[in-house]
Amino acid sequence: MQVCLKTTLTLMLTFFSSSAALAATEYQRLFSKGKWSVDLNYPKSGEYTWCSADTYSSSQAFSLNAWDDQTFSISVFDDNWNLAPRDVVFQVQVDNRTNWTMNGSASDSSVYIFPDDLEKTATFLEEVMQGNVVRVRNQNGATVAQFSLSGSYASTLQLFECMKMIGWGNSSSDPFGNSSDPFR
Repeated sequence: MQVCLKTTLTLMLTFFSSSAALAATEYQRLFSKGKWSVDLNYPKSGEYTWCSADTYSSSQAFSLNAWDDQTFSISVFDDNWNLAPRDVVFQVQVDNRTNWTMNGSASDSSVYIFPDDLEKTATFLEEVMQGNVVRVRNQNGATVAQFSLSGSYASTLQLFECMKMIGWGNSSSDPFGNSSDPFR
C-alpha cells in the first residue's frame, strides 16, 4: 500500500514548474472531511485556476495548492502576521517525525514554497495524508502554527481529482496523447 501511494503521489506531482500568483476571488467547495476542505479557486478575471486542500485553526490556514500551470505550492497563512516580502526558512513537522526544512518566501500574512523536488514532495504529502497533526516552526524551532490532519487523507485524494479537472496529467508534450497512430 505504501509503495502504491508514493507512486501515485509521485505521478500526480510530475508536472512541477515555477511560481504563480495567489488571490482567489471565488471558489467552489468540492469536498469536506474532518478539519479539511478541497476547493476549486478562480478569480473573476479567469486568468488562472487552482485547487486547494486546506485546514484551518482560528486565524491560521495550512494549504496544499495545485495550479493550472501545473505548479504546486504549500502555504501557511495567519491573519495576524505582517511579513515583509523576503526569502524565509521555516520547518514543517508531521506528528513526531523529522522536521521538513522549507526554503520559501514570506509576504503579508503567509509563508509559502513551490517545491522542486518531486520525490521529497510525494513523501511529504504521504506523511500529511497519514498524520494526525502538522506543526509549522520558524527557523529557530519555535512553533508558530499547528493544524489537525483529520480528513487529510481523503482530502488529498480529492485534491488529486481536482488537479485532473484543471488539466494535470494532460501534458501536450505526451507524444502519444492525441493520436490514434503515434508513429506517423
